[in-house]
Amino acid sequence: MVIEADKHARLIALNSDHNRRMIELVGVHERMGVTQKLAEKDGQSREALVQAMLGCRNRFHMQSVHPALLELGASDGHEREFLTSWLDLDTYTGVEVVPEKVGPGVLCMAVEDMPYENAFDYVYSRHVLEHTYPDPALEAISRALKPHGIVGSVTPWGKDNEPAHISQLSMSEWTEVYARHGLRVVYAVKGSYWGVELHLVAIKADWPIEGL
Repeated sequence: MVIEADKHARLIALNSDHNRRMIELVGVHERMGVTQKLAEKDGQSREALVQAMLGCRNRFHMQSVHPALLELGASDGHEREFLTSWLDLDTYTGVEVVPEKVGPGVLCMAVEDMPYENAFDYVYSRHVLEHTYPDPALEAISRALKPHGIVGSVTPWGKDNEPAHISQLSMSEWTEVYARHGLRVVYAVKGSYWGVELHLVAIKADWPIEGL
């Protein structure tokens, strides 16, 4: 389900503008002296999500011999080392929709336009899905995952006034979208890290899973 040209252009414009404002906000945080505190909160958020993904993997015995991960909104790939170490990855692939954020080895594309099929054991997404069109994005994610693959995501909790957040869904609404695309949510938690967040972990449930 490749998104239409006008929607694609709107997606890039909104997220490019969002990126510029986030860069300005970093400067404000530096002047306020809160950069380190926010970085610590961000680190706690990513560790909490990965630990939930590992818990899901271990609970349902989904270890892969040569694990491959797809990171959405990878920016310059600064989380690659962290993810590779924690999940013992053989293969890391990052995608990013905002051209000016793309770093070496990261591919520039919208989540909705990803061409991958049955390629990844994990999909990792923090503060990305709210920037996408939900059904095309979850369809692409589901298609990219191997059977019994795991997707972990973080989105804001509740609605806000950010124009680039085109999908401001509740926990139950996200769960319904996941389910429409064969992704069964097995972990859903509200946490306070980089603001109040919704952490979800889901399995691509193509056939019955023992204990699920």
